Amino acid sequence: MIPENRANPLPLILWLLVQLGALALSAGQVSLAYQFPEPAERLALHVMVLIQIAISALLFPALFKSPTADIVTIACALPFTQLAGFLALEDQSHMLLAMAYVATWMIGLSIWRVALTTPRARMIGVAAATAFALGGPLLWYLRAEFATKSDAANFSQIGVWGPVMGSASVLSDSHLLRPWLVTGVTIASGLLLLICRRILAPSSPQLVHVVHTRGIV
Repeated sequence: MIPENRANPLPLILWLLVQLGALALSAGQVSLAYQFPEPAERLALHVMVLIQIAISALLFPALFKSPTADIVTIACALPFTQLAGFLALEDQSHMLLAMAYVATWMIGLSIWRVALTTPRARMIGVAAATAFALGGPLLWYLRAEFATKSDAANFSQIGVWGPVMGSASVLSDSHLLRPWLVTGVTIASGLLLLICRRILAPSSPQLVHVVHTRGIV
């Protein structure tokens, strides 16, 4: 058992291994879906960003333990994003956009981690972040499956269907601003939670003692 005053390296190790696995899948030209583009490494950057967004949503309470851990976690993601970009033969601007998008998403999650102080609140945060990250692609797929031809023009709006779809929009068109609203909402909601916690928190240790002894919470 790792003492509380020592950092637990396991989440960071898992974070690195998952990204290494995503890179290995693309390098091994593994097709992840029916009619996947050939060669498979053409979408290496897309696959890497998707994995980084999804796994960071699942692990953010463990990954973002402190400001130092936040910096290390984000810094460890950037080289993998760049390697995936090199594998996909993407230009430097697309790699920088992908790195910036992932970094802003994870900054939002790190703020959530500070704002959510109890284990129960953090588990709710994990569920919300995961649903936000992966719910968009699921809803988009269902819409694509059952939409009529007249709805086809609306598919250019996929940038607002969560961070995964937002990253795909950014990589396809660097001039789109809608996808950045998704990461902006993540950061803004985290700041709002943090402000609410500071406002609603008892202002002194004596008040905390009174609240607990009287059974108010």
